[in-house]
Amino acid sequence: DIMLDLGAIAKGYATQKAYEYLKSQDIQYYSITSGSSSIILGENKNRPTEEFIYKVSLANPAKTEFTDKATYGTIDVKNTSVTTSGNYEQYVLHQGYRYHHIVSPKDKMPVQYYHTVTVIGQDAGSLDALSTALFSMSPEIMDAWLVEHQIDLGIELIIYNQDGSITTHLNGTKFKEH
Repeated sequence: DIMLDLGAIAKGYATQKAYEYLKSQDIQYYSITSGSSSIILGENKNRPTEEFIYKVSLANPAKTEFTDKATYGTIDVKNTSVTTSGNYEQYVLHQGYRYHHIVSPKDKMPVQYYHTVTVIGQDAGSLDALSTALFSMSPEIMDAWLVEHQIDLGIELIIYNQDGSITTHLNGTKFKEH
């Protein structure tokens, strides 16, 4: 009675393959969405006066009431991939604890450092795996990892922490908190 979910890699991989096909056809204007956590965006033909950007809303993972905001922020992006791993869609509450679907390979339990980790970069397949791995890292380990790898990998992060604060590691992406 075990189910294996390949969501940590499969969605991003499939999204990347669709992107590669569109690029081989010289398609410039596109938006590819795989579920709610992995997208690749080209240029937005409906926003020529705004440099063809897409405005991507980031879902509020702490939303519990109907009156809570549906999103916590917006990013302006084009010609990039955006992938989010989080604890807000696939989980169960038990005795006040949110047991989510991302299990730490070290602890064999869901870790509770963040609600979401959003990664912005170029390869949706790699980003899908990376966002899941980063989600399982403690803040100290993630910070050290980012110092060593963020620039080389050309990635940016937006993190919605368990305490409701938002941490960003951005190099050029415009983020507006709601």
